[in-house]
Amino acid sequence: MAYRIRVLHQAGLLRIVRTHHRPGRPISYYRSTQDAYRVPLAATDFADQRDQTHRIGAPIYRRITDAYSAALASSGSGIRLITRDDHGGIYSTDLPPHRTPDHHPLMFEDRTIELTVEQAERLCAQLDRLIDELPDRDDRTGKTRHSYAVMVAAVPLKG
Repeated sequence: MAYRIRVLHQAGLLRIVRTHHRPGRPISYYRSTQDAYRVPLAATDFADQRDQTHRIGAPIYRRITDAYSAALASSGSGIRLITRDDHGGIYSTDLPPHRTPDHHPLMFEDRTIELTVEQAERLCAQLDRLIDELPDRDDRTGKTRHSYAVMVAAVPLKG
């Protein structure tokens, strides 16, 4: 580790931000010189873009579906609805509750919708703005905050 840190420091990728003096050798604390790095996929251990997406996404998706499963189980609703959409297509849903038993809001939904490119651009921009403005870290209401896993995707499907 000391070798890798020395190499990164000499390459200008790390800087010393503080040194803790103690008997013997001092302890140096390092920080990256940049906020972000662009790393080519070939420099990672991912086989390809699909492998990267699957390996990074799997634990995120599992966390969300586990929380959703727990909310469903605690709601006592063991009902599955099979119905038709507005276009006559058949789909099914587990009728998720709108709130958890301890009254926290809950939404878990996925659907395929037909959009023009312009509509998709507008949707993506609106979702991006909404997500950016909601977690206002300067909120001084004093209300307790709870963590919510939020995943949004608007991805064109091959079809």
